[in-house]
Formats: sequence, C-alpha cells, structure tokens
Amino acid sequence: MKNIKVIIISFLVCFAVFSLVCFGALKLSIYKATNTKLPKENKYYEQKYIECLKMLNIDIKNISNLKIERVKNVSLNKDEIKMSNETYTVSIDSKTEDLVAYNAVVTSFPKSTATVEEARKIADEIYDNLKIENKQEYKLANISQFDEELWRVDYLKEYEKVKNPGEKITFSFSPQTKDIYNLVILRDKFAGNKVKITEEKALKIAKTKMKSDKNKNIKEIKLDIVKPNNFFSYVFKFEKIKMRKAYVVIFENGIEIYVDVTNGKIIGGDVIL
Repeated sequence: MKNIKVIIISFLVCFAVFSLVCFGALKLSIYKATNTKLPKENKYYEQKYIECLKMLNIDIKNISNLKIERVKNVSLNKDEIKMSNETYTVSIDSKTEDLVAYNAVVTSFPKSTATVEEARKIADEIYDNLKIENKQEYKLANISQFDEELWRVDYLKEYEKVKNPGEKITFSFSPQTKDIYNLVILRDKFAGNKVKITEEKALKIAKTKMKSDKNKNIKEIKLDIVKPNNFFSYVFKFEKIKMRKAYVVIFENGIEIYVDVTNGKIIGGDVIL
C-alpha cells in the first residue's frame, strides 16, 4: 500500500503537467536539487510551511527535522522551495511563494464505501473549507475513484463555459476520513483570445499538416483552452506562454492539432495513444 501511495504523487503532478505539455516523453521525476542558496532564512520558510498547512486546515506545531531545499521543477521550468519532514511535504513557488503542492506521508487510509455522489459532496465540503485565494472562481470538473481508499477531484477555472486546464486545483482525498492525501495547484493564465475564425477554416488549416489524404479523416473538433507547445516545431519558450483558446482538431489516426481561434495559426498538438 505504501508504494501505491508514493506513486500517486508522481501520477497527480505528471498528469497535470502532461495535460499541458507535449515536448516528447515526460519523466516521472520532475524535480532536481539546484544546490543554490535559499532566498530567505530557514526560520521564514518554517513559518511559511505552517501557513501553507493552515490553508489546508492542518494545524501543526512540531516542525522538527524540517528539510528545506531549493529545487527545480524541470517540467514547468520553475524554481520551487520544497519543505518536508516525516509528516508532510509542501512546495511553494520560490518567487511568488504561492502554494504549488502538498503531500501527506501516510501509508494507508480506510477503505472507501462512498458512491460517486457521496464522494462529490465530500469533495465540495473539503474544497469549501480550503483557504486558497480565489478558489470561488473554480468549478468542479472531474471526480473519479483512484483506488479502494482514495478519490481524485479537479476544480478548474472557466472562461465563457470553456475550462482552462492550466488553472487547476486538484487533490486526492479519503471520503472516510475527509483528509487530503495530496494536492497540486496550477496557475497558467488564459490569454483571453477571442474567437475570430470558423470551425470550417480551422479544419482546412489543420488538414494542411497531414501529409497524406488517408490521414485526413476527422474524428472530432472541439473548442478548448490549451497550452501552446512545440509538437510541430520549436517556436515557444515554455515558461513565457499563456493558455490560449483553440480549435482542437482530432484525426482518426490519433493526432490532435491546435488551431488558434483568433489568428488561425497552428499552436501545437498532441498524440492520443
């Protein structure tokens, strides 16, 4: 059970990043030590650790053996401060000091007996009690049972009823204890680009990327908010781009092409395996 719980952290973080990025194979280990000096003194981060846990309604007084290190989030190309002990791990953005991730060092939870509707109500109750800024702007988007003990839930920010996967609060929890096992917050802002081209035009643009006629059969086209990426060519500097509204054209061969709804440019894509 312990091994399964450890895997969940990698799963949640990597799943969140994978939904935004398409730069090739994604490594499970997304952090590496920078061995650089902390921006502030240890005592400051000890207090920050306590404050972050209070945001999740966790009251902790004993912070002995707290390890504080500056790490590089390789997938997001961001510096973070990671604070951990034998009970909880908390990561914050090294510049903004916003909470990025939380994990409880727990080996097992009681077996869940909750139905989907019961788990949804408990998730909303947990979410309503979080002390996270602007959380009211996010809406429940997905809920699913991860294993016999834990459920996973996503809250996303919406723009004109279109969800932005780049602005997400996602966590796994035990319906039986109402405890959060881990939590990840993404803060990739939406550029606010407006729809100026039609679906028909987007289809024609997308088809120009497919080399043979047999690969041009369309499975689906949908309006979505995506992270521009370098699926077709190296154009974007990952850390500087915002989420954009695009027509996502899905071909029967599994290729997805993102066509910007404002200027008609191809801004990335994906492959459905």
